[in-house]
Order: sequence, then structure tokens, then C-alpha cells
Amino acid sequence: AAAVTAAAAASSAATSSARLRPTLPQEAEGFDEVHYEWLPRQQAAERLRLWLEEQKASTRVEDLQPSDWFQERWQAWQKDLRTWHSKHMEYKSRMAKHGRAAGASVDAASTLEAGTTGLAVDDWPLLGEEEDPITEFLE
Repeated sequence: AAAVTAAAAASSAATSSARLRPTLPQEAEGFDEVHYEWLPRQQAAERLRLWLEEQKASTRVEDLQPSDWFQERWQAWQKDLRTWHSKHMEYKSRMAKHGRAAGASVDAASTLEAGTTGLAVDDWPLLGEEEDPITEFLE
């Protein structure tokens, strides 16, 4: 069984590296006559097409390289991700500086019942004037 598996793997690697595109034999290729013993020509062609699609979906392509377009888009994404992460970390550090958990909001009902907001002038950004930078990308 191991020999069969190794042979199948070698065959798969050879097929993917050679980029073979098998076709049905045709008289135009120099054959005197073409006989389809198991299936009529149309059914054989369909079966070959389905087999090729299955091979295309399941065979690993060893030398596949991303294009320049993809590389540019990937680098732009990485830059944006670093920016978002740094802004989020700045926000979390500001929240920690004020003694609040990131994402916590001022509960208006409880502050009205207590009769005071409990916030100083320096705390105005915490009242919603400035939001978590990540939320602008979620809208």
C-alpha cells in the first residue's frame, strides 16, 4: 500500500509540474480511426472534463507565486493593520490612564441618580467626543 501511495504522490507531483492537459485522441492527430470502446465520444469527453476539474481542484501547485498586484495589496493591508493596531493600543492606554476599562461607557442614568458625573474637565474625550478608532471601520 505504501508503494502505491508513493507512486500516486509522484504521479500527482509530475502531473502538476508538467501542467499536462490530456485530450481525447482525434483523427486530425494522425490516427487512422478512433474507437471509443467503453463510452461514446461525448460521454468520454465529459468524463475527461470532470476528471480534469477534479485534478485541478485537488492537485497542489508547487511553483505558484503571488503577483505584483497581490504583493502591493498585501503590503497596503499590513500597513493599515499596523496603523489600526497602534491606534487601538493608544486608545487602550488612554483608557487605562483614566482608570477605565477600554470600551466602558459612562452610564447616564446612574450619573443622574448620583447627582454628579464624577468626571473632570480632562475626561471630556471619555464622554463620546472621541471614540475607539476601530469603531470607525466597523460602520
